[in-house]
Amino acid sequence: MISSKYPSIIFYFVIVVALTIPAFYYNNLPVQIASHFNAKGQADGWMNKSSYMLTNYLILIAMIIMFLSINFFIKKAPDSMINIPNKKYWFDPARKETAINVVKNFIYLMGAMTISFITLISWEVYKANLNRTYNLGNSMWFYFSILLTGTIFFVIKMYYYFNKIENH
Repeated sequence: MISSKYPSIIFYFVIVVALTIPAFYYNNLPVQIASHFNAKGQADGWMNKSSYMLTNYLILIAMIIMFLSINFFIKKAPDSMINIPNKKYWFDPARKETAINVVKNFIYLMGAMTISFITLISWEVYKANLNRTYNLGNSMWFYFSILLTGTIFFVIKMYYYFNKIENH
């Protein structure tokens, strides 16, 4: 997996960016903004910008709390709640800390990707409202495909990491 310090740095960097972007755009947005878009990226729902921003921040904060809580409580969780290949091997006291750190890094990376996805979609919403196009085009599907590909990549990487057993 990735060096233990980088996933948390990436996660916290994404948080700072995610919490800054809405504040940056707030004053320039119209009072009523397109806030919901159909599968074709066309606006089909509107709301007050203050309500949209509040909702956006609440979703971001909920995601941040969720990912941080998982990483905080994972060390305290019973082994039965953590599903990895070769659990008996990896949760041996000699390797358990390493295994938990790998899982925590995975959670940080999943959190960074999820929060980035939400932030990118919100950024597209801001642009669509500022440009008065009220259309996201295919960007939401592009961002979703990146999120899905990244998730699949890291799940496979985790599987292969924990599937190996070193013979000593």
